[in-house]
Amino acid sequence: MLDILDLGERPALDEDTKLSLKLTNGSRILALPGTQKTIRGFSAPDLIVIDEAAQASDELYQALRPMLLSNPKGRIILASTPFGQRGFFFKIWTEGGPGWLRVEVKATENPRISPERLEEMRLEAVFESKFRQECLCEFTEEEGAVFSTDLFRSLANPSIKAMDVRTHDQR
Repeated sequence: MLDILDLGERPALDEDTKLSLKLTNGSRILALPGTQKTIRGFSAPDLIVIDEAAQASDELYQALRPMLLSNPKGRIILASTPFGQRGFFFKIWTEGGPGWLRVEVKATENPRISPERLEEMRLEAVFESKFRQECLCEFTEEEGAVFSTDLFRSLANPSIKAMDVRTHDQR
Protein backbone atom coordinates (compact mmCIF):
# COMPACT_ATOMS: atom_id res chain seq x y z
CA MET A 1 0.00 0.00 0.00
CA LEU A 2 1.28 3.46 -0.88
CA ASP A 3 2.13 5.48 2.24
CA ILE A 4 1.41 9.03 1.09
CA LEU A 5 0.97 10.81 4.39
CA ASP A 6 2.81 10.40 7.69
CA LEU A 7 0.55 11.99 10.29
CA GLY A 8 2.93 11.42 13.19
CA GLU A 9 1.58 11.40 16.74
CA ARG A 10 -2.19 11.74 17.10
CA PRO A 11 -3.14 15.08 18.73
CA ALA A 12 -5.87 15.23 21.37
CA LEU A 13 -9.30 16.67 20.58
CA ASP A 14 -9.87 20.12 22.08
CA GLU A 15 -13.28 21.02 20.62
CA ASP A 16 -15.86 19.10 18.58
CA THR A 17 -18.88 20.69 16.91
CA LYS A 18 -21.17 19.57 14.11
CA LEU A 19 -19.00 21.08 11.36
CA SER A 20 -15.56 21.49 12.94
CA LEU A 21 -12.85 19.96 15.08
CA LYS A 22 -10.13 21.78 16.95
CA LEU A 23 -7.09 19.84 18.12
CA THR A 24 -4.76 20.62 21.01
CA ASN A 25 -1.88 21.18 18.56
CA GLY A 26 -3.78 24.19 17.16
CA SER A 27 -5.04 22.45 14.01
CA ARG A 28 -8.60 23.01 12.92
CA ILE A 29 -10.73 20.89 10.59
CA LEU A 30 -13.79 22.45 8.97
CA ALA A 31 -16.52 20.74 6.99
CA LEU A 32 -17.88 23.27 4.52
CA PRO A 33 -20.91 23.08 2.22
CA GLY A 34 -20.12 22.20 -1.39
CA THR A 35 -21.01 25.51 -2.99
CA GLN A 36 -18.73 28.33 -4.06
CA LYS A 37 -21.04 30.93 -2.50
CA THR A 38 -20.56 29.59 1.05
CA ILE A 39 -16.85 28.75 1.16
CA ARG A 40 -15.38 32.14 0.33
CA GLY A 41 -13.43 34.05 2.95
CA PHE A 42 -11.04 31.35 4.11
CA SER A 43 -7.35 31.82 3.37
CA ALA A 44 -4.09 29.92 3.67
CA PRO A 45 -5.45 26.44 4.38
CA ASP A 46 -2.86 23.70 4.78
CA LEU A 47 -5.08 21.11 3.13
CA ILE A 48 -8.34 21.15 1.18
CA VAL A 49 -10.11 17.86 0.52
CA ILE A 50 -12.93 17.67 -2.01
CA ASP A 51 -14.77 14.40 -1.52
CA GLU A 52 -16.64 13.05 -4.57
CA ALA A 53 -14.76 15.67 -6.57
CA ALA A 54 -16.04 14.42 -9.93
CA GLN A 55 -19.53 15.49 -8.89
CA ALA A 56 -18.50 18.84 -7.38
CA SER A 57 -19.05 21.90 -9.55
CA ASP A 58 -16.30 23.58 -11.54
CA GLU A 59 -17.32 26.82 -9.79
CA LEU A 60 -16.57 25.30 -6.36
CA TYR A 61 -13.11 24.19 -7.48
CA GLN A 62 -12.38 27.62 -8.99
CA ALA A 63 -13.43 29.31 -5.73
CA LEU A 64 -11.16 27.04 -3.64
CA ARG A 65 -7.96 27.43 -5.70
CA PRO A 66 -7.25 31.08 -4.70
CA MET A 67 -7.28 30.09 -1.01
CA LEU A 68 -4.04 28.21 -1.58
CA LEU A 69 -2.22 31.23 -3.05
CA SER A 70 -1.34 32.58 0.40
CA ASN A 71 0.06 29.24 1.60
CA PRO A 72 2.85 27.90 -0.64
CA LYS A 73 2.77 24.57 1.22
CA GLY A 74 -1.03 24.25 0.96
CA ARG A 75 -2.32 21.18 -0.84
CA ILE A 76 -5.56 20.01 -2.36
CA ILE A 77 -6.79 16.41 -2.51
CA LEU A 78 -9.49 15.41 -4.97
CA ALA A 79 -11.04 12.11 -3.87
CA SER A 80 -13.58 10.54 -6.19
CA THR A 81 -14.65 7.88 -8.59
CA PRO A 82 -15.10 9.10 -12.18
CA PHE A 83 -18.36 10.72 -13.25
CA GLY A 84 -18.20 10.95 -17.02
CA GLN A 85 -15.75 12.80 -19.23
CA ARG A 86 -16.46 16.30 -17.96
CA GLY A 87 -15.57 18.79 -15.26
CA PHE A 88 -12.42 19.80 -13.42
CA PHE A 89 -11.79 16.34 -11.93
CA PHE A 90 -11.70 14.70 -15.38
CA LYS A 91 -9.52 17.50 -16.78
CA ILE A 92 -7.03 17.30 -13.91
CA TRP A 93 -6.92 13.48 -14.02
CA THR A 94 -6.28 13.42 -17.77
CA GLU A 95 -4.34 16.68 -18.31
CA GLY A 96 -3.24 17.85 -14.85
CA GLY A 97 0.48 17.47 -15.34
CA PRO A 98 3.22 16.12 -13.09
CA GLY A 99 2.25 18.28 -10.09
CA TRP A 100 -0.65 15.93 -9.36
CA LEU A 101 -0.23 12.53 -7.74
CA ARG A 102 -2.85 10.15 -9.10
CA VAL A 103 -3.78 7.13 -7.01
CA GLU A 104 -6.19 4.65 -8.57
CA VAL A 105 -7.64 1.68 -6.68
CA LYS A 106 -10.16 -0.43 -8.53
CA ALA A 107 -12.75 -2.51 -6.72
CA THR A 108 -11.02 -5.58 -8.15
CA GLU A 109 -7.94 -4.63 -6.08
CA ASN A 110 -9.86 -4.28 -2.80
CA PRO A 111 -9.47 -7.43 -0.68
CA ARG A 112 -12.75 -6.67 1.14
CA ILE A 113 -14.74 -7.10 -2.09
CA SER A 114 -15.12 -10.64 -3.33
CA PRO A 115 -15.04 -11.35 -7.08
CA GLU A 116 -18.48 -12.96 -6.71
CA ARG A 117 -19.99 -9.83 -5.14
CA LEU A 118 -18.38 -7.66 -7.80
CA GLU A 119 -19.82 -9.81 -10.59
CA GLU A 120 -23.25 -9.66 -8.93
CA MET A 121 -23.02 -5.87 -8.86
CA ARG A 122 -21.98 -5.79 -12.53
CA LEU A 123 -24.97 -7.95 -13.51
CA GLU A 124 -27.37 -5.74 -11.53
CA ALA A 125 -26.03 -2.47 -12.98
CA VAL A 126 -28.52 -0.61 -15.15
CA PHE A 127 -25.68 0.43 -17.47
CA GLU A 128 -22.34 -1.34 -17.91
CA SER A 129 -20.67 2.08 -18.13
CA LYS A 130 -21.87 3.01 -14.63
CA PHE A 131 -20.36 -0.19 -13.22
CA ARG A 132 -17.07 0.50 -15.03
CA GLN A 133 -17.07 4.03 -13.64
CA GLU A 134 -17.87 3.14 -10.02
CA CYS A 135 -15.89 -0.08 -9.73
CA LEU A 136 -13.14 0.05 -12.38
CA CYS A 137 -12.26 3.77 -12.25
CA GLU A 138 -13.04 4.39 -15.93
CA PHE A 139 -14.14 7.78 -17.27
CA THR A 140 -16.91 6.44 -19.49
CA GLU A 141 -19.13 8.16 -22.03
CA GLU A 142 -22.68 8.99 -20.98
CA GLU A 143 -25.02 6.11 -21.84
CA GLY A 144 -27.50 7.00 -24.54
CA ALA A 145 -25.64 10.12 -25.70
CA VAL A 146 -26.37 10.89 -29.34
CA PHE A 147 -22.81 12.09 -30.06
CA SER A 148 -19.60 10.85 -28.47
CA THR A 149 -16.96 13.11 -26.96
CA ASP A 150 -14.44 11.81 -29.50
CA LEU A 151 -16.76 12.82 -32.35
CA PHE A 152 -17.04 16.37 -30.99
CA ARG A 153 -13.27 16.59 -30.57
CA SER A 154 -12.75 15.39 -34.15
CA LEU A 155 -14.99 18.20 -35.45
CA ALA A 156 -12.76 20.95 -34.04
CA ASN A 157 -11.08 22.94 -36.81
CA PRO A 158 -7.56 24.01 -35.70
CA SER A 159 -7.42 26.70 -38.42
CA ILE A 160 -10.17 28.71 -36.73
CA LYS A 161 -8.74 31.13 -34.18
CA ALA A 162 -10.43 31.72 -30.85
CA MET A 163 -12.18 35.05 -30.43
CA ASP A 164 -11.49 37.19 -27.38
CA VAL A 165 -15.05 37.94 -26.20
CA ARG A 166 -13.89 40.99 -24.24
CA THR A 167 -12.57 42.81 -27.31
CA HIS A 168 -14.19 40.81 -30.14
CA ASP A 169 -10.73 40.43 -31.68
CA GLN A 170 -9.38 37.20 -33.04
CA ARG A 171 -6.24 35.99 -31.23
